[in-house]
Amino acid sequence: MAGIKTAISLEQGLLEQIKKNAEEMNISRSKFFSIAVKEFIQRRQNQKMLAKLNSVYGDEMDTDKFENQDAMRNKQFQLLKDEPWK
Repeated sequence: MAGIKTAISLEQGLLEQIKKNAEEMNISRSKFFSIAVKEFIQRRQNQKMLAKLNSVYGDEMDTDKFENQDAMRNKQFQLLKDEPWK
């Protein structure tokens, strides 16, 4: 895909960090920006997906459900503890 030139304004300190990191990675500043922006977008998409999943499934545990499961497990254990296992 062909690249498109664009102009952006950055703080001087941030630009220096970008230059330094791009040089360390032996890539151009443009490539550095492309990598950084792609990773940022992917991270945001992952966060959005997680938020959607949490809204569907709920991010709070239903403690009543787990208490009922524990009670059922204990009852089954009590019923089967004297059964011979083959």
